[in-house]
Amino acid sequence: MKRKYLIKLTALFLFIFATTSVIFPSQKVNANTKSKKIEIKKYSKVYCKNARTYLRIPTYDGSNQSNHPKVLYIPNSWNGYKYWMTYTPYPNTIPDYENPSIVASNDGFNWTMPKGLKNPIIPTPKDAKMGGHNSDPHLVLNYKNNSMELWYRVNKGTPRRNPSSQDYIYKITSKDGIKWSKPVFVYSDKKLCISPAIIYENNIYKMWYVSYTKKGTIIKYAESKDSIKWQNIRQVNIKLDEGCYPWHIDVTKTNRGYEMLISNYYKAFGKNLLLSHAISNDGLNFGKTIDVVVPSKGIFSWDNSIIYRSSLVQVENKYKIYYSAQDLWGRWHIGVTEMNGVANNMQSI
Repeated sequence: MKRKYLIKLTALFLFIFATTSVIFPSQKVNANTKSKKIEIKKYSKVYCKNARTYLRIPTYDGSNQSNHPKVLYIPNSWNGYKYWMTYTPYPNTIPDYENPSIVASNDGFNWTMPKGLKNPIIPTPKDAKMGGHNSDPHLVLNYKNNSMELWYRVNKGTPRRNPSSQDYIYKITSKDGIKWSKPVFVYSDKKLCISPAIIYENNIYKMWYVSYTKKGTIIKYAESKDSIKWQNIRQVNIKLDEGCYPWHIDVTKTNRGYEMLISNYYKAFGKNLLLSHAISNDGLNFGKTIDVVVPSKGIFSWDNSIIYRSSLVQVENKYKIYYSAQDLWGRWHIGVTEMNGVANNMQSI
């Protein structure tokens, strides 16, 4: 009996070792990835407790593995729901399923597809066999015409089945969250346009996204009155910890200013992503980052590998973080935690 138990235990550890070495291979993003050892940043204080379990979010592919959330909270509700979320399925990191989807909720914990909605909102690209894929959805509430906009990133394929290095941002619009318009092209950047975060404020679209230079990834900003013609494109100043680089971001406007969540990596991109937070008065100059969510240490935890793109939501006087994470088996899910005490310790510039 003991021998059988030891054999099973040994097999389990071998499985974990083998799985963790292949579930998140290095990705070529033209910066900080070539022949560099993956290191984990040392951190001393983290402001948020990890969610004990993930949210049950249905996915059209049946895997119920979800990723890259953007959540909007509308106190008086919008078309019957106070919370609206866009996300993508990402079963075992297969990009073909990474197609923007929608769910809604009235308590922020129990999520459902609104009646009449069919996911995904955006289908798999026609060039998927050549490496093309969708990703990085984001929701924007246009208060001017009371419509909801879903923005997302398209990376086109190539004959060698490698994603191209140029990203294209599209958006679709809905008056009820169920029927959506045809995609409209809005933006492109030859040096990546990862995880666009958009706010519609004072009749202006303000967009932040991750791009790159030879020294590493950076955050850029652009603004537009019509979401088609863009101006004031510039690099954002942010005080990241030494050796850290941004990967996926979200920006939310609160009564304290522009608050950013940054899933960032340390020195070289790999299985070393954690979540940080920063504040700015003008949206261009952000203060020092503070680490808010890091991978759990439990071997069976749902978020014990990396912390990915997340969404900051202010509900009255509380902050909620909806964060996506990967476990050691390569599975993706979304959880929610509260950010207590961070706002009082942060300084905007």
